[in-house]
Amino acid sequence: MRGGEHAVSAPPIEAHAGRLGAGRRLSVLQLDAHGDLNTPETSPSGNDWGMPLRMLLDGGAVEPADVVLWGARNLDPPEVEFIAATGIHDDPGALRQAVTDCSESPPHGGRLGVTPVRPGE
Repeated sequence: MRGGEHAVSAPPIEAHAGRLGAGRRLSVLQLDAHGDLNTPETSPSGNDWGMPLRMLLDGGAVEPADVVLWGARNLDPPEVEFIAATGIHDDPGALRQAVTDCSESPPHGGRLGVTPVRPGE
């Protein structure tokens, strides 16, 4: 799935996870400069677009082990702490592993941020 404003991707991923049913896993690749792992309590700005990945995780639509946050470079301190505490991955090998781990139920889903690469890279 692709989305412009990041919060638009949370409801379809939640719906897809619901359709998969209990016991089936959903892997998510987020290519983004930002973590989108804030909560209303931790967000410096309070903007919803800084929270969709965290909403998916907290809501149980996806497990941290099945998330790859690739390209993040602008993380708030609470996001860094959350990543460390949950073991969210940030490398291509982790993506392969997440897809492999979800292979019992074909891997589904994804989320694409619009800022994965710095201008000029």
